[in-house]
Amino acid sequence: SLARRIIDPISEYVKIAPKHLGVGSYQHSVNEKRLDDMLDIVVRECVSTVGVDVNVASPQLLQKVSGLNKKTVDVIVKYRQSKGRIASRDVIRNMKGIGPKTFEQCAGFLFVYNECGAEEPPKKRKKSETNWNPLDSTAVHPESYKIAEEILSLRGLSPHDVNGERMNTLNGLEHEMKERGHEWITVWELLTRPVVVTNPPRLLTEAKTISDLQQGDIVEGVVMNHAQFGLFIDVGIGFNVLAHHSSLPPEVPQVNDTVKVKIQSIDLARKRVSVIIL
Repeated sequence: SLARRIIDPISEYVKIAPKHLGVGSYQHSVNEKRLDDMLDIVVRECVSTVGVDVNVASPQLLQKVSGLNKKTVDVIVKYRQSKGRIASRDVIRNMKGIGPKTFEQCAGFLFVYNECGAEEPPKKRKKSETNWNPLDSTAVHPESYKIAEEILSLRGLSPHDVNGERMNTLNGLEHEMKERGHEWITVWELLTRPVVVTNPPRLLTEAKTISDLQQGDIVEGVVMNHAQFGLFIDVGIGFNVLAHHSSLPPEVPQVNDTVKVKIQSIDLARKRVSVIIL
């Protein structure tokens, strides 16, 4: 489970009950139903932003996709179990139990990647199941594929160039897209939006303990949690150190930010370390 959280965090976190997340000092004072509802909203927003691979997404994650519920997710999962890979968005459209309205709501968030590459369809499939379009691997909705293809053609591109280096040539079309209207600019933004790269996990070459620290040491850590009284930071000693709120900089670091800290005090008996963010 820990390894899977690194590979695909959102797929794993949707399986955890909010009360077990440990997200704040007063978490258990919050109404549990409200916490569940707010987490559901946030997860749905995240899924809408990044999309999901329909062939590997867990049932729990699929239920967070706009337009899908337990019943329609069961349809998708049973198809995968009985027939294997979902080869295209058209396959989803034609599934019994996925109506036009459901498909309209969920299609743009369900990504389908071609296992054989863009040049050839999967073999030994019915023709209706091989109608894969490279745009199936983007957030562009099937209703807007014609507009997407026209945008690509303005730079001599085709859907087979999607996610390739030549897509950078679309970046100069913003003014023209705005002149063509809202739908054009939306599709253009989906085709050109940058890939968000997060900081890689910190690699520790050796295990450290509280005994390895000395007052005045400067070390690097990652912000793990916010509390009313300060920030908890992981510096690789087996437990989080505390930066008290009175010592925080004007621009407070966010969770997952990497920071440099100076060791202010060490309490070996109570295993507590206080730090100042530099």
